[in-house]
Amino acid sequence: MKIQIVETLKLKVAKGAVWAMLEKLSMKVFTFLVTLVLARLLTPTDYGTVALLYIFTTIAGTLADAGFGRALIQKKDATDEDFNSVFYLSLASAGVLYAVMFFAAPAIARFYDTPSLVSITRVTSITLFFNAINGVQGAELSRKLLFNQSFKISLISALLSAATGITLAFLGYGPWALVWNTIAAGIGSTFAYWYFIAWRPKLMFSWQSVRELFSFGWKMSLSGLLDSAFSNLKGLCIGKLYTKADLAFVDKGQALPAVGMDVITGTIMKVAFPALAQLQDDKEKFRDAVRRMIQCSTFFVFPVMAGLAILSDCLIPLLFGNQWMSSIPYAQLACWSFALYPLHVINLQALTAMGRSDLFLVLEIFKKVISILILVFSIRKGVLFLMVMYAFVSGPLSLIINSWPNKKLLGYTVVQQIRDVLPSVGICFIMCGVVYGVRFLFGYAGLWTSCGDWLLVPLTLVGGVVYVGLAIAFRLKAAVEYAGLLRTVPIFKTRTIGWIARRLGVVP
Repeated sequence: MKIQIVETLKLKVAKGAVWAMLEKLSMKVFTFLVTLVLARLLTPTDYGTVALLYIFTTIAGTLADAGFGRALIQKKDATDEDFNSVFYLSLASAGVLYAVMFFAAPAIARFYDTPSLVSITRVTSITLFFNAINGVQGAELSRKLLFNQSFKISLISALLSAATGITLAFLGYGPWALVWNTIAAGIGSTFAYWYFIAWRPKLMFSWQSVRELFSFGWKMSLSGLLDSAFSNLKGLCIGKLYTKADLAFVDKGQALPAVGMDVITGTIMKVAFPALAQLQDDKEKFRDAVRRMIQCSTFFVFPVMAGLAILSDCLIPLLFGNQWMSSIPYAQLACWSFALYPLHVINLQALTAMGRSDLFLVLEIFKKVISILILVFSIRKGVLFLMVMYAFVSGPLSLIINSWPNKKLLGYTVVQQIRDVLPSVGICFIMCGVVYGVRFLFGYAGLWTSCGDWLLVPLTLVGGVVYVGLAIAFRLKAAVEYAGLLRTVPIFKTRTIGWIARRLGVVP
């Protein structure tokens, strides 16, 4: 019976992962295409003006959530009373925080010496109410792994957001196009959540439920608050000590690799937590699930980040325009940082699923102390030096810190994790060498000058074929997992997939 339950969960997780990845991929590609249009209609200063607010809106959103959403997912026996109590408390919190943002808007504008931020702050903060209204339905969706519905919700939100942002940008509204782009996304997602998710609020509230959920949630909320504050502290300092354009170049440089990274890690964050929460009572199954998630996620992320780093000097001017050339080094640094994200995310998701929000908070505090020291040491040495320090010092140190508790809780050390991902790293290095070699030959033959950006297509194909071919040849565990998953999807039941599955030993 226990094995049957685990197999059923595995199938639900696999299907959920497919839908979540389809959602992330389609939404990221769609959003990225919209960003390309907006990047050509708006200036770096327009983007930088809105980016200045991100730290304040993110912190306010984290405080409004208070970790209750994740507490509802983690609690196995959550009741209707729990859901309703969280709903009404979230709405009240959103109202209080909106009032704070409304009256703080003049101070924020004076801090950045940008008068237009007063009205922009007050309008953008309306999204707090959308997040509060959608929070409980989002938790219900995650608990039941209904990621096919999540795909529909995201699509509706993205279409409405894109139509609003592009129209206003064409009409010359500048940074307001980005503001109303965000508001439209909130409106679209709210209507979609209430249409597709069956849960409806009832007139019930319990302080006992709030206290029980808060005992887990406040640590997650404070951890999220610390992460939001210090993740955006770099942007705040850059915007204050340098220029809005510098901040825009950093943000735009991260935008390109973020498309590839978020498809994978976004899927992990969406599926891993509710799935692992259901395995929290079985240590062996839990550890095995964590290990497979790390192997499968890095198998995708490593080659995507490596490829983007190699080709970013061509992709950024092609996609965004020559005015964004200064973003290239930031894009390459972001590729290195994002390559480590699956390891960060899965280790932390494992802690959360086991209910150890206390350890989660301790790790966040420790990491933020390191982040402050790096920031203080680096900020006066220039934006590029600061981003280098975060990529090559803060990232690896944070990985060691995040993985440390799982040595005791799961018997899964950072050394074992590195050993598990080394096969993917190895074939990724070979792929990079081949792509560099082919690119050199194109340049030597004069094709790069004559054909230009069109050569990005064969380079991408060469890299993909080399990586997948080596994974099949060496029978990487992640390749076996993916081949087995594809064999369960009717559309992929082809001779090619069948040959790959037999080569990997998935089927006889």
